[in-house]
Amino acid sequence: MKLKNVILAASAALVFAAPAMAQEATSDAGAIIVAPLQVTNTQPLYFGSIVPSTTNADTVAVAADGTRVCGAELTCLTDDHTPA
Repeated sequence: MKLKNVILAASAALVFAAPAMAQEATSDAGAIIVAPLQVTNTQPLYFGSIVPSTTNADTVAVAADGTRVCGAELTCLTDDHTPA
């Protein structure tokens, strides 16, 4: 009896199920393909001899043209720095 009820319920569900309606949509898409970058080390980056502050943090930078900027809280001792 239970199997008969299950079969009847499944059949009723199939009969009354609504048909699927396909939808269409259009859209634009785009992409930018970037070529890979290859970096080669020609010489090591060297900041020179630097004495840091005991109380404040600061920064030092060596630019590609070889100029060095030493922060006010640092003491840059030597001029032998090199850019990478």
